[in-house]
Amino acid sequence: MATLNVARPNKLTSDGQHLAAACCQDKPGGAVAIWRVADIKKYGSEAKPHYLAFRNFHLNLPGAALVRQGSLFVADSGGNRVLIWRDVEKAISGSNPDVILGQKNLAETTRAIGRDSMFMPNALAFDGSFLWVGEVKFSE
Repeated sequence: MATLNVARPNKLTSDGQHLAAACCQDKPGGAVAIWRVADIKKYGSEAKPHYLAFRNFHLNLPGAALVRQGSLFVADSGGNRVLIWRDVEKAISGSNPDVILGQKNLAETTRAIGRDSMFMPNALAFDGSFLWVGEVKFSE
């Protein structure tokens, strides 16, 4: 058993190979922390997370980080998009996502309600075929 230290974690997921947490409101914009399960087994509580670090964009309050079948899905709530990497290891290494849902590119972050847009995605589920996205909507 291990106790992992991460600031203000939100929604933990694991595929048995990786453990991911949308977290870290102490970091500007928040972050996603990922541990390799093998590192947790080997180092216990001393296992260090890999914080996703991107060269071309920043996260803005990630609401969920979902690891499934070797892929990583991130609900970037403030960026009004879902970012998808087909290989978690590529995300850890700093590669750009393979898929951007809700925006045309990494530079755009405008929220909207519509077929090809998102409004603060904050919850994710993937069943192997379909990705389900829960959005936060404000209304009177």
